[in-house]
Amino acid sequence: MIKEDILEILHNIEKTEKIEIIYASEAGSRVLGFANENSDYNIRFIYKKQDHKDYFFKKYRDVIECEGDGLDMVGWDIKKALNLHYMDSVYLRECIISTQVYLNKGIDDIFSNLGGFNPDVLKNHYADIALRT
Repeated sequence: MIKEDILEILHNIEKTEKIEIIYASEAGSRVLGFANENSDYNIRFIYKKQDHKDYFFKKYRDVIECEGDGLDMVGWDIKKALNLHYMDSVYLRECIISTQVYLNKGIDDIFSNLGGFNPDVLKNHYADIALRT
């Protein structure tokens, strides 16, 4: 799968879900350097609703998940992503520090002025994975 294919899928999600994806990156084995020919693409993205009124007047789901055809995609609404940041979410952190970025519409502007992430959370997460394997 090439970047253009992934961007097209993300664009289709935007249209279907009535959102704007502001950041998308690869997570998992492909970024960590241990992917094989059977590895899927783990795409993580952050989005915002196109109609800002949806944040005030409607109850909405704050996660979008899509799987299939070698893809594992998870998107977080920006409000959810900010909450994940303050909870030191390893999965959000992996998304933001990924070396394989598909789309970036200014995510650095959002997260750069927030409080720092506890690096021990990441260290402990990967240490736990290493001990289990």
